[in-house]
Amino acid sequence: MATTARAKVKETVLNTEHLAPYFEKLSERHTALTSALKESYERSQRINAEIVEAFIAGQRDMLDLAKQISTQPQDYASNIKAVVDATTVAQARALNITKTLFREQTDVNGEFRKIFDTACAATGPLGEVSRNVLKFWTKTR
Repeated sequence: MATTARAKVKETVLNTEHLAPYFEKLSERHTALTSALKESYERSQRINAEIVEAFIAGQRDMLDLAKQISTQPQDYASNIKAVVDATTVAQARALNITKTLFREQTDVNGEFRKIFDTACAATGPLGEVSRNVLKFWTKTR
């Protein structure tokens, strides 16, 4: 009777082949998550760079416009043309920011879909591996 109990304990303690697939699946999920986080960080940098560049250029243009109007306040034709030109440039910048945001959002949707599909595909095997790990730990305790 003692030998069968020892054999059972030895069998459950040495039966660790269920752990390797579990940690492999966890490692795969970690790699996918890390990649997604890095891409998100790079995307936010691109968006922030576009916004900051537009803001700085807009301030520079407004300073130039204010300088021009203050140096020649009576030259209405030139001042109106300068205001219209500055407004057109500001609209172009706003359009570029919108394009950047739209492009990045489209990329996010594609990447999210890819990650979600991968996660869904991995759910079955990861669930099976998790059940095996649970069986392993409940037998050894």
